[in-house]
Amino acid sequence: KGVLDEVSKSEVNDLISQQDKKITIAAKDITFTPTNKDRIVIAGIEYKVIAINTNELDNNAVTFDIFLR
Repeated sequence: KGVLDEVSKSEVNDLISQQDKKITIAAKDITFTPTNKDRIVIAGIEYKVIAINTNELDNNAVTFDIFLR
C-alpha cells in the first residue's frame, strides 16, 4: 500500500540516518494515523517507525512519509 524508498541525503539529520528507509503511504489507504510506536512489516522484515512527516492539503492528511529502521 506504499512506496518504499531510500532516505535522501537531504533527509538525514540527528534522528534519521542514511541507512534508514522511507515509505510513503496515502492517508486514504489506511484507517489510522501512524505513530512512532507502530511497526511496519515489509517482505517479512519488521521495521520500527523513527519519524513521520504528514503531508496535508486544507488541514487533511494526504500522505504520510514514514521513516523506518
